[in-house]
Amino acid sequence: GIIYQKIIGECLMDRIQDRTLDIDKAIRGMAKAHYKIHLNKSDKLPKLRNRFKEIIKKSEKILGDRYNEILESLNKKVDTNNICHGDFHPGNIMITKNDFSTIDWMNAYSGNPFSDVARTYIMLISPDTSGIPDNLIPYAKEIKQNAATIYLNEYFRLSKGNMDDVNGWIPYVAAVRLSDKIPGEEEWLLNIIDKSKEQTTLY
Repeated sequence: GIIYQKIIGECLMDRIQDRTLDIDKAIRGMAKAHYKIHLNKSDKLPKLRNRFKEIIKKSEKILGDRYNEILESLNKKVDTNNICHGDFHPGNIMITKNDFSTIDWMNAYSGNPFSDVARTYIMLISPDTSGIPDNLIPYAKEIKQNAATIYLNEYFRLSKGNMDDVNGWIPYVAAVRLSDKIPGEEEWLLNIIDKSKEQTTLY
């Protein structure tokens, strides 16, 4: 069986949706929590390169000619052994009495932390609007981009990184994300991958 730690708190996504907290402050707290995770290292988790290749293989047909190019360039990426959550977003963060606690570690791996930041960024700006209240859908793109900007700026402040660090992982993270089959994302993700060849920044 699996033993879970019990966390008493509220889901950050729920608090954002019911607008009962300062969203800007919450997103900055989210970035800080992510940065704290990345300060830790491990050699016992699945390696980034192996994990990404395994998942990208599931989307080989969708990627078409892009497939081999992505895997070949992935082999050349400089990697580390920082702990990465693999699915870090407001729905996987609990607001507890004293801090933020991150749940759902099934996708954790060790690797470059900016790959993990890139995935969170893509999830934040995704065109998917499921879970967003109907009255906010017309403003969803603006709200999402604003949240992503706050998240990145705070993470960069803490890590001393920049968008170049994140952009370097965008095509691989987008290829991995394809396997999630999120409604409305396939064409969007393929376009992101194609833009990365032109070194077009998303931010």
